[in-house]
Amino acid sequence: MDTLHVYHSTTSASVERISIFYHFSPQKTTDSHINYLFIISKPLPEYHFYSIITLTGQVNFRSARILNFGIMKEEISKMPVIPEKACGNHLEMLLKTYLGGIYHQGKVRDTYKLSDHPGKLLVVATDRLSIFDFVLNTLVPLKGEVLTAMVIFWLTDVFGDIPNHLVTYGTGIDNYLPEELRDNSSLQARAIIVQEYQVIPRECIVRGCLTGSGLKDYQATGMVGGHQLPKGLHDGSVLPRSIFTPSTKEDIGHDLNITAESVCEEFGPGLEHLSLTIFNRGARYCKQRGIILADTKFELGRDSDGNLILIDEVLTPDSSRFWDENDYAAAQQKQQSPSGYDKEPVRIYGKGLDTPFGLTGINRLDPGNTDHLAWIHSIDIPGGVIASTTTRYLDIFSRLVEKPLLEFQREDMGIQA
Repeated sequence: MDTLHVYHSTTSASVERISIFYHFSPQKTTDSHINYLFIISKPLPEYHFYSIITLTGQVNFRSARILNFGIMKEEISKMPVIPEKACGNHLEMLLKTYLGGIYHQGKVRDTYKLSDHPGKLLVVATDRLSIFDFVLNTLVPLKGEVLTAMVIFWLTDVFGDIPNHLVTYGTGIDNYLPEELRDNSSLQARAIIVQEYQVIPRECIVRGCLTGSGLKDYQATGMVGGHQLPKGLHDGSVLPRSIFTPSTKEDIGHDLNITAESVCEEFGPGLEHLSLTIFNRGARYCKQRGIILADTKFELGRDSDGNLILIDEVLTPDSSRFWDENDYAAAQQKQQSPSGYDKEPVRIYGKGLDTPFGLTGINRLDPGNTDHLAWIHSIDIPGGVIASTTTRYLDIFSRLVEKPLLEFQREDMGIQA
């Protein structure tokens, strides 16, 4: 029987863009994937069955069997808003067709359940780009491949003795996938198989230098995350010791900085201890290669026995600030922080944009405001800014891993394409 799968993709003020992936079971072909547009009105009811329309009129289902047709309101509200250019590529269509839809969609990563392997997840790093909690309407070439390769490197090498969620990677993911998804070098380069754990809903941020939102808190109160810091620090100052400065983990909008004490009271001291242990080891590794690890964020989970597990991304240019030692020394003469090996070119571009809301800078807009979202998704990021970002991601990878991305994929991940 033919099958019609219905998946939510993005939201706007009055339109839900739902991806419909329709394939004929006997042929198992992707040639018949069709995207339709659902028009609905807000506010949404708790559960709603939608009418599908296209430019040519009502869809005729006839012999098609409809699966998971209807979207829970609370599920929609927890999904990041992904603009059109940043989703819906061929690989995404294949995954949704053969794995039955996205289990969790983050700003950059998509997670799929593996029905034949209970407790195992496929995590795919896309080329999507987010700044200030907005997903931009663009893609950064090779970004997802860099993120995946760096996570593999850290979890199998520098942090190989720390319990983590990684099961397999590279060509090894084929053992967990349907036949139609195997031998796909693009998927092998940007996906890993992980064990599912209970996620602790806090961002475990560690800072070795004072910058970003930590600098703003310090300038206002002299404290960061509940830690009293010495007077006279400035942008880029090395802290007397690395500090744990957690935040909330918001589904929509900006995360909120909270104190280390409050997190330890709620979840125990282990989060702070493990986060500092990982950060300090990573910082030493980076320093030996002429790189300063200014700050980063981790995510932790627990297994069935309550043990802490390192999950999600680890020390990537998406989650961390990496500074070149020479650039840092020059910037500190002006009491500034240097431009890092991360998405700083995009942040700088975004901060300088004049918005139609009387504010300068994307960082001053609200991710929960649909007008702000619509305007940001209309922005075309200059090609030079995107190219600079790709270059920085590739450069920090080769400096820390000590081999180029393609060589690591071939030698360490077994990818021969």
